[in-house]
Amino acid sequence: MKAKTFLVLLIIFPHCINSQTISEKRKNQILAEIYDTSAISVSIIYDIADYGLTEFLPLLDKYYHKQVLISKVTMIYTFAKLNFPKAKQYALALFDSIKAIPQNESWEEYYFQRLKVLAIALLDMNDYTMAEYIIEKGNKFKPWNDAEYQLILRRLVRNPKYRDWVKNELIRLTKDNNWDSRTYAVEYLNEFFGLEAYPYLIDMMRNDPIADTRLNLIDELGTINNKETIDFLIERMFADPVATIRGSISELLLEKYPSPTMYNKMYEYAEFETDTLYKQAANMFDYFFKISRPDSSVSIPVMLDSLSSYTEQCYDFTWLKNDQFKSELTQKIMASSNYLISKDSINCYKQIKSFQTSIQQVYSDSAGSYPKYVSKDAYKFLYYYPKYILERLPSPPNIKLEDSQGKLLPNGSLQYYEGGWKPATNNGDGTFFIDTKLKTISLRMTYEYGSQTKNNVAIGKEAIVFKTVNTKVKLIDSKGALLDTGTVQY
Repeated sequence: MKAKTFLVLLIIFPHCINSQTISEKRKNQILAEIYDTSAISVSIIYDIADYGLTEFLPLLDKYYHKQVLISKVTMIYTFAKLNFPKAKQYALALFDSIKAIPQNESWEEYYFQRLKVLAIALLDMNDYTMAEYIIEKGNKFKPWNDAEYQLILRRLVRNPKYRDWVKNELIRLTKDNNWDSRTYAVEYLNEFFGLEAYPYLIDMMRNDPIADTRLNLIDELGTINNKETIDFLIERMFADPVATIRGSISELLLEKYPSPTMYNKMYEYAEFETDTLYKQAANMFDYFFKISRPDSSVSIPVMLDSLSSYTEQCYDFTWLKNDQFKSELTQKIMASSNYLISKDSINCYKQIKSFQTSIQQVYSDSAGSYPKYVSKDAYKFLYYYPKYILERLPSPPNIKLEDSQGKLLPNGSLQYYEGGWKPATNNGDGTFFIDTKLKTISLRMTYEYGSQTKNNVAIGKEAIVFKTVNTKVKLIDSKGALLDTGTVQY
């Protein structure tokens, strides 16, 4: 619906989406077209508003009283947008003069259609003089599918005096014969009144005869994050008669509410779908699925709860096997949560990293890990979701011992200086962990009876690497000839 609304506004107010910069050539063209006439081009007046050409306002003011009605209304809109002092004065005077004109019904509707922009200008100046007029004429002429009228409703709802009227108007429009009116009415109800709109969203999604209306409602329902809505969308994924809608719901559910349970529901949908194209797409969902990164507003404790829930769900679907293995994983999550509570983010990081490493090891070597088991479906949740948690935590310093080819060497020994030389934790794979809050530190690596010290090393996310070297030793005489009778010790 949002894309459709934008297109309507583009037709009504094309000036709103122009660039905010203008060339001198174009300014001169606009100036040349403003002359003493009874009908300055409406598009020219809108250009002045859009480009913020306040220097042209005195010229518009000079010719204002000679303009036809539509040009006057557009000038007032421009005056209001650019904060010209006479904007409200002109708007109220024009409104009073039109009210004083004797009108039959056709002329009454004619003036109403042209005064909606005037009402928008006054409402934007926080003046509600025209509000009762708009309500009266709106009830009479029913401009429900009119973009300008929709903009007026957006402004009236900000005033507590008219808020209930707007709500009742939108509720009535949910039963209008025009499907576009029904759609924008429900969208506005959801935007302005939140959960009060929920029954109308549900009713229209279930019963509206127009597929496009139901399709537009999917995103609106996606803004309501509760179990009742999720269950309803799952119901419609199987019950709606239109394949496009069923497929769109499946995409929204998996993207917005990713979990092993929802992922498994997609297998059911793929089996159920009868449309050839959508069935083919549904059968490939697992190939393309990657769990999305949680919004930054989602806290680490909530993410840890989600990881715990994902672990249980994977176990329930037998994507994860072995009670002891599940218990080990659960304990790592609990430990990380306890460390987080005690503000020990480094150890929290280590526990989640250990969880992720366990998943990787079992998934990569199912035969060697038996009876432990991680399926490809479980891996998508239990390996990748921890990555998003680790991104939020300060990682421990990454210190490595490598040979000359970049291969990790597991048999080194690392010390760090913090009031004295202390042993670092050897992770057993050629990497080391040091528990320090220092920004810079001295490190000493020992390997095969040799040692190397690095002083004033900055501690951060960049890896600190100690490397062995592959050295060729030669024994030569004074003339450079190789001698083969010596021995070398190291």
